[in-house]
Amino acid sequence: MAQLTFQLDENSERAIEELKLFFGTKSSAAAIRSALAVAQTAAPVSRNRTIVVRDQNTNQDLNIVVTG
Repeated sequence: MAQLTFQLDENSERAIEELKLFFGTKSSAAAIRSALAVAQTAAPVSRNRTIVVRDQNTNQDLNIVVTG
């Protein structure tokens, strides 16, 4: 398994902490792996870099536009 080292700004650090809570992981690496798995699943099915997520409770759509 490869090991990566990189610097993060405060926003990225905060985002990883939020992902750890969301995915229920204790490590940053596990949270990043889970986020990458979601991205790998969503990216191929996106159209025009837009992913549509439907709330099953309200039946409303949330459009996520991927930039960068």
